[in-house]
Amino acid sequence: SMILYKDTENRILRVNRMAADSIGLPKEEIEGRPVADLYPADADRYYQDDLIVIRTGEPKLGIVEPYRLPTGERRWIRTDKVPMKNESGTVIGILVFAQDITEQKRADEALFAATAKFESLFHQSGIFAGVMDLDGYLREANDLSVNACGYRRDEVLNRPFWETPWWRVSKEVQATIRRATEQAAAGLVFRETLPYWWADGTEHAVDFALHPI
Repeated sequence: SMILYKDTENRILRVNRMAADSIGLPKEEIEGRPVADLYPADADRYYQDDLIVIRTGEPKLGIVEPYRLPTGERRWIRTDKVPMKNESGTVIGILVFAQDITEQKRADEALFAATAKFESLFHQSGIFAGVMDLDGYLREANDLSVNACGYRRDEVLNRPFWETPWWRVSKEVQATIRRATEQAAAGLVFRETLPYWWADGTEHAVDFALHPI
């Protein structure tokens, strides 16, 4: 962790080696300087959390925020700010523990973007789509697969896929779906044209496929 000790006027009094390396300056060029010298655009924003710690005398933990190195590079940090008090209980400084979480943040953002794209395609595509767990329980179904057939989501989700109402008329089809689920769980693609039934009782045909993820 990066460790800094600041006074109540937002001056950096001490830094450890990791903090100095992150800032990109020798310790002797950091210690004793106001934060505004190093981060002129962000010093006031950083100081707002300090003021809360100074006023309440309580630590402020888990602060996630962007910051820019003196070089201008943008990074992300998770920060804990702990008050340091004198014998009378007055806050005289703040001990700051910071971790660079830039790579984690970028990974989270990439995952969020991928998830959002998947959700959009999943619900807006013109095909019926769903996601099952390895035991064959249907955990998600897109809007089209439910609405077009006249079912409710609570009628199809969180139950074995072969027991969902799409296949309710035929024991043979239910058995096929169950075998297909076992096949997909083993890593093999299953595909076959099958009959299925809407809520109004009408029979339809579907080009049915299960793909392992």
